[in-house]
Amino acid sequence: MFGLVLRIVGDRHAAEEVVVDTFAQVWQKANSYQPARGDALTWVLAIARHRAIDRRRKAGHDVPV
Repeated sequence: MFGLVLRIVGDRHAAEEVVVDTFAQVWQKANSYQPARGDALTWVLAIARHRAIDRRRKAGHDVPV
């Protein structure tokens, strides 16, 4: 997860913050995970990716594909 986030945000400190925020969100929203829709790891990585993209947008950077 950290490698994915780091590639998106481009800054180690920001990536660490996004990972911590991701785990906090996963903890708070664990009941919304639906196994029938996919693997838990995929769900967590999707949350991390979205949070990283949001972080990058807030910083005023273009979002990578």
